[in-house]
Amino acid sequence: MMSKYYFEKYAQLTLGLTDFRGNFVLSDKPDLQNFERGIGIEVVTARTTDEGIFDNEWNRARKKGLTSKEFLCRLRNPALRQKVFPNTEYMFTEIGETPSSRLSKVINAIKNKSQRFANYKKFDQNGLYLYTRLWQEQIPELQQAIQKNNFMFDFYILNLTNKLLVLTKNSTKIHDMPPEQIEIFQGQARNYEESLHK
Repeated sequence: MMSKYYFEKYAQLTLGLTDFRGNFVLSDKPDLQNFERGIGIEVVTARTTDEGIFDNEWNRARKKGLTSKEFLCRLRNPALRQKVFPNTEYMFTEIGETPSSRLSKVINAIKNKSQRFANYKKFDQNGLYLYTRLWQEQIPELQQAIQKNNFMFDFYILNLTNKLLVLTKNSTKIHDMPPEQIEIFQGQARNYEESLHK
């Protein structure tokens, strides 16, 4: 299972695809710190382990040229599903979730981190990097929730598996992540995680 170190390193690597590229140091409270630019970013996962496995399998399928329909058809095969998700009764038809439950996971993660914000080192810009399975169509709803609740963070980076969405109070930027780049980042993050356990 991937640890917090994997997710923090992966987030650090993907920042190079955004306007936040630069010298981010892995640290704590917040997890990513760039003193030169005055930016601190906390990393949080707003998805389950099974959702993470599903997303990794989907990236492999995309790299092989499978469409989402072909991929889901393959996963309907019980033997393959047992191989991919050996320890769970994983339901992949929309991952047993409704769009509103995906949105709730993200909002709850933001609330939880906002409540702990007082314990973090403060920077000129303070952000939250979220791993989520939120649908792109739900972003306006999320932006409304952010404005309504007046959360503590200046910006949010949502990792949607193959895209990064950078949200500020006034704008949204989308950055594509090609499957080949995702695979490189995953390998580098795994290597980093393994180096900590030697």
